[in-house]
Amino acid sequence: MNLAAGAGLPAEQSEMDPARRHGDIRGVRFAATEILREAVIKPGLIALLLCAPMYYVFWKAIFGSRQEFLDALRFWFQPNWLSWLRAEFNKDMYMSFKLGFFLFLCSACTWLMLSLFQ
Repeated sequence: MNLAAGAGLPAEQSEMDPARRHGDIRGVRFAATEILREAVIKPGLIALLLCAPMYYVFWKAIFGSRQEFLDALRFWFQPNWLSWLRAEFNKDMYMSFKLGFFLFLCSACTWLMLSLFQ
C-alpha cells in the first residue's frame, strides 16, 4: 500500500477531489436540484403565469368585489360555532363554499396547465 503525502490515504484516493474523498454528496444534491428545477419549478411557474388571467376571471365571477372576498376569508378562518352564535352560520357556510370552490378552480386550472407541459 502506497501512502500519499502523509495523509494516510492510499494513492488512488488522494488523487480524488476533496468532495469524493470525504464522502460529500454535493454532486448528488446538485443533480437533484437540477432535476427539480427542470421538471417541476419551470413548468410550474409557466403554468402559474398562464393561469393568472383565469384566476382573475374566476375571482371576478365568484366574488365580484374585494369586500366579498375579504368576508369570505373572514368566514373561512372564523370558527363555525362563533358564526352560529352570531346568527351568521348560513352566510358562513355559503362564503366558505365560495372560497373553497374558488381555490378548487384555481388549483384545477394550474394542474391542467401543468399536465399539458408534461
